Amino acid sequence: MDNTTYGQWMSTDQPGLTVRRGPEGLVCLSTPDGECATLRHLLESIADGLARGEGALEGVTSQQARSALRALHLA
Repeated sequence: MDNTTYGQWMSTDQPGLTVRRGPEGLVCLSTPDGECATLRHLLESIADGLARGEGALEGVTSQQARSALRALHLA
């Protein structure tokens, strides 16, 4: 994921988790397990405890999702 289409990585209050904006409403997450991209509303559902992460988001907790959304909001 390059910086020409995606924004700069932003730190969160969760160890090993960074986040950045992607094109067309995507949110990109980087964890020690790798990078993935998702739609903001899916990340919001995980943050609210309404959905569990599946696929590349399987290990993302609601606390991590909330932290990522906060970092995006503050940027």
